[in-house]
Amino acid sequence: IEFIEKSRRQCWALQTNNGQVSFLQTYLISKQVLRLRGLCTLPEFRNRGFMKTLMKLVIDHFSDQDLNFLCFSSESGLPVCQSVGFAIVPDFIPR
Repeated sequence: IEFIEKSRRQCWALQTNNGQVSFLQTYLISKQVLRLRGLCTLPEFRNRGFMKTLMKLVIDHFSDQDLNFLCFSSESGLPVCQSVGFAIVPDFIPR
């Protein structure tokens, strides 16, 4: 895992021997809420668990800060979000 910048907005990347393969951004909305956004895995590396690993590492990184996590996702990204513990809130799913 590579931490790219430090501020209220942070970029994270998961790197393999092939280079960076998955990326996400975190944004500290308030002292209590951290939003995960911009989840992306390069097409040739999808469906191999890279995003799930990156999400777990980032959530674990912030685990001592007593934060609530929020993640907006496309429909195709919902399974990976659910696999790390996010619940679907239908009112927030863009149509």
